[in-house]
Amino acid sequence: MILSKANTNEDNDAIDELLEFEEDGDENKNTKKTLLVDEHGCLPGYKWDRLTGCIQTNCYNEAIPHAHWSHIGKCVCGSSGSIDEDPKDYNQECAYGADYESCPGCVYKCDKLNGDCVED
Repeated sequence: MILSKANTNEDNDAIDELLEFEEDGDENKNTKKTLLVDEHGCLPGYKWDRLTGCIQTNCYNEAIPHAHWSHIGKCVCGSSGSIDEDPKDYNQECAYGADYESCPGCVYKCDKLNGDCVED
């Protein structure tokens, strides 16, 4: 069971995956987990932004090189998604799975396109 309000950032696929993971858990294996959320309904690793909803707390260049928030609050890498996207940039978002408890679905590294996303 997830104790969370609906995330206002509808483009946050990681949260959708988390909800699916929890709902599709094998009840016979007792794998369901409860994640604590803040007063705004943000999951661990996210903070409330009044304009875009829950956003990843460490999505900036000093924490994750080449990472930044898109105009809708999604953590993106390099020029990813831009009309001027440069394929030579670090445009691939490497993200934790929806079951990663401390920051579900969070980007942890920006890699070159078709990179291996190995954690450093």
